[in-house]
Amino acid sequence: MSGRARLIAGGIFFALMFAYAAGGAYQTFATRRSTAGWLASISGGRVRVETVSAGGPAAALNSGDEVVAVDGEPVGGTHPVFDLMRRPPGHSYSVTVLRGGERREFRLQTAPVPPFTKTFLTLLTVVIPAFFLATGLAVFLLRPGDKQAWLLALMFGMFVPSFPDTLEGLPEWMLWAMVLGGVVSCFFAAVFFHFFLIFPERSPLLKRFPRLEVMLYVPQALFFAPVVGAMTYLQAFAPESFQEREADLALPNAAVSVLLALYVAAGVASLLFNYRHAGRQSRRKMRVVVAGCMIGFLPTLLLMAVYFYGPSRLDASLLRWLSAGAALAFLFFPLSFAYAIVRHKVIPVRLIIRRGIRYVFASQGSVLLEIIVVGLALVLFLRYMLRFTGTTNTLAVGVVAGVFSVVVWNLTSQLHHRVIAPAIDRRFFRRAYNAQQILSDLGQALRLMTDMREMTSLVATKSRDALQTENVSIFLRDAATGAYACAASSQHAGGENACEVFDDLYLPGDAFVVRRLRESPLPLVVNFDDPQSWASMLLSEEIATGPVRRREGDTLRRVKSALLLPVASKNELLGVISLGPRLGDLPFSREDRQMLMAVAWQMALAVDNARLIRRKVEEERLLREIEMAKDVQRRLFPDCAPPLLTAELAGVCHPARGVGGDYYDFIQLGGDCVGVAVADVAGKGISAALLMSTVQASLRSQAPTVGGRLTELVSSMNRLLNRSTDSASYASFFYAQYDERTRALTYVNAGHNPPIILDGRAPDGDGRAARFLTTGGPVIGLFDEFTYEQETIQFEPGDVLVAYTDGVTEALNPRGEEFGEERLARAVARLAHLPAEDVVARLSDALAEWARDTPQHDDVTLVVLKVK
Repeated sequence: MSGRARLIAGGIFFALMFAYAAGGAYQTFATRRSTAGWLASISGGRVRVETVSAGGPAAALNSGDEVVAVDGEPVGGTHPVFDLMRRPPGHSYSVTVLRGGERREFRLQTAPVPPFTKTFLTLLTVVIPAFFLATGLAVFLLRPGDKQAWLLALMFGMFVPSFPDTLEGLPEWMLWAMVLGGVVSCFFAAVFFHFFLIFPERSPLLKRFPRLEVMLYVPQALFFAPVVGAMTYLQAFAPESFQEREADLALPNAAVSVLLALYVAAGVASLLFNYRHAGRQSRRKMRVVVAGCMIGFLPTLLLMAVYFYGPSRLDASLLRWLSAGAALAFLFFPLSFAYAIVRHKVIPVRLIIRRGIRYVFASQGSVLLEIIVVGLALVLFLRYMLRFTGTTNTLAVGVVAGVFSVVVWNLTSQLHHRVIAPAIDRRFFRRAYNAQQILSDLGQALRLMTDMREMTSLVATKSRDALQTENVSIFLRDAATGAYACAASSQHAGGENACEVFDDLYLPGDAFVVRRLRESPLPLVVNFDDPQSWASMLLSEEIATGPVRRREGDTLRRVKSALLLPVASKNELLGVISLGPRLGDLPFSREDRQMLMAVAWQMALAVDNARLIRRKVEEERLLREIEMAKDVQRRLFPDCAPPLLTAELAGVCHPARGVGGDYYDFIQLGGDCVGVAVADVAGKGISAALLMSTVQASLRSQAPTVGGRLTELVSSMNRLLNRSTDSASYASFFYAQYDERTRALTYVNAGHNPPIILDGRAPDGDGRAARFLTTGGPVIGLFDEFTYEQETIQFEPGDVLVAYTDGVTEALNPRGEEFGEERLARAVARLAHLPAEDVVARLSDALAEWARDTPQHDDVTLVVLKVK
């Protein structure tokens, strides 16, 4: 239903219910000028005394007496008490009754209506209906497009007490209004149940039974409406037939009351269930509403139970007091909602005055004002035209007057919409704002902010206050998910700055509005009330398919989007600003949009700046952590080579990123042996360094215990690494043990770059014979079980062993050429006559000269063993 159709339907509904309540109240007081002191019931065409007020003016009558005549006139099937209540107090009349088969006549007179009865009738027929109708109309005017508010307005509007005793004397149109009002009001229980199924959020019961929202109205339409319609029609247009059939209608009437009670009880139960499962914030707002419903409805439900299922005869005075107490308690129901509206700003009541002014002067163009202007202009025009032209041709006068009226109407409308309405809007519905001042204030504040929450709250609050919108919500892109999550939502709550964050509000990254705002910097208008708008056609609950569309539509409806603006930087959409309807309901002007686009642009700069600051802080933190890790890793390498009698040892590691995955170590073993290890862990940076520490710890703990069984050591390290890491974690590993007494070297090469041995007996220069150590097996950590091999080599004085990682042979020069194994072997051959430390230093210099300005892309590690 469109917004205009909803307004028309709501207006007709409240007009009907006001007429229904007014007619009932008027007839109730018009037909109760006095009291007879007794009540009668009709059954089978006979009128019997049902109750007699103790000590009243009819104390001579007894319950059960059959009334034969009043003032000598047979009563037949008519209800005699109704006519007596129209008489003034003190009216004398005679009643003829049959008591025990004996005919008796009593002379009685009417008495004034007791104050208690007057008070009770005023409360029941005037105060309660007026209070409910006024509250319902206010809610409807404030939120005509909100489903919860619409149901609440209908519920309050339908709560009007039942018919007066008689409707005689009312005009026919009023009788039809009473009949229609009675039929409509019978849906109160269903609307009550429906409202508490979706308040404050949709009940989980609707997720399991989604058709319940429609099906709960079926019993009302099939049973309630026909029964109530028949009763009210007979009471309005055939009162004698109604009195004759009143007993026949007792059972359906009782069934209607029972079903009404069941619906109300189900609604109260649904409210309690929703309250129990609501969040802390919702429960705080619902607490008073729950209490008000319990206080308001429980006495009524208990009274109905007592009336239908209690003792067959209740003291009339007690029943009246119970009824009065239940009626007074029922006022707590609307009062609780009023308190929640005022205290917790569920609905901004202050807006009703503004919107009233708005509808008269701004929204609909002040039709009355335009008619007055056109009428005055037409009178003046015709007066002077007829005076100066003297024409008597009525056709010519009519045509000229019609054209003149159309022109004046259009001019007045344009003047109103362009000048008067905006001026009224500025005066009543928003603070006069200076765009430059707002931009200056935001610019000054945003430059000093790095906290996204503080930044978005400031922008949302400033924009809302400047334009007096119902709310402003800001969504920012989540880098992890790509969705745009609600970072702040500033609601207009009676002038208070209520800025909240809703974790369940977000726009999917591939939502329609996100794609549209990413492609265009222009604002996007959202209008769910117009069935022809893109929002209704793409995102309405009935049409939207798929989780993305449903989530997008639900989010935009919850924040009541009327205008969307992109927060964009270069080619990236950083966020979305959503503005709700303005409190004056006028569209956003060009000035408004220009200011908002400038605000969005400033916010984009601020978000970019905040991200850069955070990135810089993160980089500085990371650098500090890298320095700490570098210091820790430096301590894992040997401080110096162990002193040997028959050999020299030297090593160096240059990480590419401060820390890395290359590893070398010298381990002093018993029996004049020393262990030499070189490893290259897969990966780079801190993750590789952590894995390298695992290799180092495993090696240092096991190497002193294996003796010469190097294959067992490497197999054990392989199993440990494989079981403690994932399949992508492995390391190439070379381990050797040098025995000083025999100058023998035993080694295992687990997938590592083959170390080079230069024969010390060969002549100096490039002609030295080179040998590569390849015996062993695959890298460690890749397979759970694998058998490795070891080999022993006898060294001679002058032999040089160079172990290295792939960062040496794969070092690139500016032309993209690798250093390579052959170039390494030649370099070692030229340097073999030098001490081990000099060999390491000269090789490092050679690599630096080779790479020149080319950045180091991998860790570089060198270990040299030279036999004396």
